[in-house]
Amino acid sequence: MLKVRQSQLEAGFGQILDERQAHALRAQGITLKRTWVAGRVTTDVAAAVEAGLVTQGALVPFQKQGPSWAKWTVRQPKKVKKTSNA
Repeated sequence: MLKVRQSQLEAGFGQILDERQAHALRAQGITLKRTWVAGRVTTDVAAAVEAGLVTQGALVPFQKQGPSWAKWTVRQPKKVKKTSNA
């Protein structure tokens, strides 16, 4: 249930960010930031071994990159240090 709600919130805030062409939203000192993270590159080693390849350079055609994903960050406002008047 929480994952469903999280997906709904991300979709809603994502739409707002997209419409505003922004990376972050700020309200009442709280910042919500979305950072897109590129998918990782993986190598299908089994296919390379099966093909009889042995060098790293020969493995490059077997590499594939996963999909990008969004990283969300919520920050509360920084507390202001009180100074004493002596």
